Amino acid sequence: MVRGGIKMVVDKNMMFSRGYNCRYCHHGYYAMQHVVDYANEIGRWNITDVQKTDANKDGIWAAIEESDPASLFHFGHGNDCVTTGDSEQPVWVCGDCANLAGRIVYFMSCLTANGLGPSIINDCGGKAYAGFNVSWTWLANDTNGDPYEDPFAYPFFESAMELWIGLLDGLTFGEAIQRSYDKYTEWIEIKQAEGNSNSVKWLVHDRDSLVGLGDLDASLCLCGEYTNRNECVSNGCYWYDNSCNDTLPEIYEDKVDIFINVPDPNIEIQEFTHPTEVLEGLGIEVSYLITNKGGNGLLHGYLVNVTDDTILENSYWEQYVDYNNEFEVIYQTYPLNKPTQFRVEVYLDGST
Repeated sequence: MVRGGIKMVVDKNMMFSRGYNCRYCHHGYYAMQHVVDYANEIGRWNITDVQKTDANKDGIWAAIEESDPASLFHFGHGNDCVTTGDSEQPVWVCGDCANLAGRIVYFMSCLTANGLGPSIINDCGGKAYAGFNVSWTWLANDTNGDPYEDPFAYPFFESAMELWIGLLDGLTFGEAIQRSYDKYTEWIEIKQAEGNSNSVKWLVHDRDSLVGLGDLDASLCLCGEYTNRNECVSNGCYWYDNSCNDTLPEIYEDKVDIFINVPDPNIEIQEFTHPTEVLEGLGIEVSYLITNKGGNGLLHGYLVNVTDDTILENSYWEQYVDYNNEFEVIYQTYPLNKPTQFRVEVYLDGST
């Protein structure tokens, strides 16, 4: 995708590359299948899964050119300045990784954090990188088949896969790395309780070698695709400036001050809540429970900016009410330019 002459990755596109025929690669291949399945189950991304004999440099690079994924999870052998594919031939080497520019990448490859990872970020413009600065090591009964069915191998691969699972669950890159670290720690404690010192040794070895570089606040969030507030918020995004965003704006230091002006003694407001700070461009959320103790009529209200005594845009509401009618009013989003003071005004017209 090209915008204004600058090549942009496609946020909805995600890519996996996983060798099978390389030495000791069966476990990694099958472990990644669980992550691919989970990504497909969530259904928010267009998945490209390059595997087996296609998972060599030509096949992987062609898939990147075609799908332009914003995120890439690669499994293969590695060393300080190289990661390999199915044939154990180089796929990326230090300095030759320009096609990873702007992308979030996780290399489950030995030692790449010592050279290739920094090169992806510093030389090739990668957005975020995670990988290992030692030879990632695991224990197994059998190195063929699914490691999730091998009680020795499972703790190692579940911990490593947890990073991408965390990203799929909406975590930032840094949070996903921490989630993987915590999963390793959880298994370490289990194996310590079992008295399995060998598993503990290598789980600690792998856990402490996981490295994250680049933008640790990056995420796989697709907030920009949501066009209404409810869908935006329900997917962990933030609605302001009439659009869905993946991060909150800055918080003003000043506090919000809201008070109530209800001249009609028959109108009661209870359970009044409001924020204690204003988010730049986001505004405020106010809710209150109204009980009409008077006659029938049209109840209406709004928020008033005390500074200039003007009604806040879009804050007006009205509802016809009967005697003893109770209902809740919620103001959800009113973009503000600066902290200020407001008052809630509620009136009952035409009471009988």
